[in-house]
Amino acid sequence: MIRILIWLCLIPAAFGQSVSEIYRKALEAEQNNQVAEFLRLSERLAELRPQHPAVLALLAQAQLRNQNPDACVATLNRLVSFGLSLDTDSWAPFSQLEDQPSFQAVRKRSEANDQAQGSAEVAFQLKPLGLIPEGIAYDEKTKHFFLSSVRKHLVLTWQGTEPAQPLAGLNTEMGVFGLLVDTKARRLYMGAAAFAGTEGIKTPGASALLVYDLDEQKIVDEQRISAEDRQYILNDLCLTPEGKVYLTCNQTGSIYRYAGGPLEQVLAPGQLISPQGIVALGGNTFLIADYSRGLYRWQEGGNVEPVMGPDTFCQLGIDGLAKAGNTLFAIQNGVRPHRVLALDWDGHNVTAWRTLAANLPGFDEPTLGVVVGEQFYFIGNSQWGLLDDQWQLIPEKVQVGPKIYSVKF
Repeated sequence: MIRILIWLCLIPAAFGQSVSEIYRKALEAEQNNQVAEFLRLSERLAELRPQHPAVLALLAQAQLRNQNPDACVATLNRLVSFGLSLDTDSWAPFSQLEDQPSFQAVRKRSEANDQAQGSAEVAFQLKPLGLIPEGIAYDEKTKHFFLSSVRKHLVLTWQGTEPAQPLAGLNTEMGVFGLLVDTKARRLYMGAAAFAGTEGIKTPGASALLVYDLDEQKIVDEQRISAEDRQYILNDLCLTPEGKVYLTCNQTGSIYRYAGGPLEQVLAPGQLISPQGIVALGGNTFLIADYSRGLYRWQEGGNVEPVMGPDTFCQLGIDGLAKAGNTLFAIQNGVRPHRVLALDWDGHNVTAWRTLAANLPGFDEPTLGVVVGEQFYFIGNSQWGLLDDQWQLIPEKVQVGPKIYSVKF
């Protein structure tokens, strides 16, 4: 996915105008040695974004600059209580606390959070290189998996241990993002986009829903959205019991619906910043992961409502989202460490969370996943880091193909 929020790198659009303005002023106050103002603004940010790791790290710095090391350590302790960690450079502002036992304990918790966790194993190691895989789906009828490629504008498919092959009959110039199989209707739905990181794209911007007939092995419908000088990316999808498809657009904050005709915008920009994973809950109600702000519950025709959770549950940076019964699976690649969580869901809020996999060997920005029976399969190495700041592949970094992990729940 295209990142709007990066660990400890606050891009103003990720916060909304008022919050970004407070953040900018907080940085200015710190740079001008206005320590009291730096603290006041950092505390205000923490009120508005109480679970944001970068905000908490900023607040801890402000507290230390104001000669309050105990409050600083308490704030850092809250950050690591989320199961998160700081990298070496991020600890530098707190170097004067290195001899304090309470600070040392926080650093040890952070280091422990950085260790490999969980029992997920590599289920499939695919050979093709430089794909930038994003979405994965499964056809219960034929037992085939499908894996999308943002860079190569193709979808790979395989069954069991057989080699992965390009999906027959898929002719598109776009990069392919999220995937969804409707086994009953024999359809594979694909979110696709004319994206600068896709080979051969000269004019980025448009996005499309591609509808593929699994039996006839051909595209049977293509519905596009575009606007001049605007990037659209239909990046994730979900299916309702009635057979309607809902898609998130992470660049506009919109939700679209497909019911066999043109795409309909059913949630306009403004309520969400960067919607990613989406799950149908029934009754035209959905759970949506906003990458920059957390989980939201939305009933079509109404406003989005924030999902509550335990104090130690950081909701930010969730990309993939899936559901099996009362368990949600959240793939969180916008925090450190990257991890896959299982969330207990009561229909309205998250009541508990646990880590299924984190920082495993081979992890390289996990993205989306799919439930198959009692297993959750997910892309462990989307490899967005193989692209430079111009979205071009860095050849010397290309070493391994996609790794699909699985974990039993």
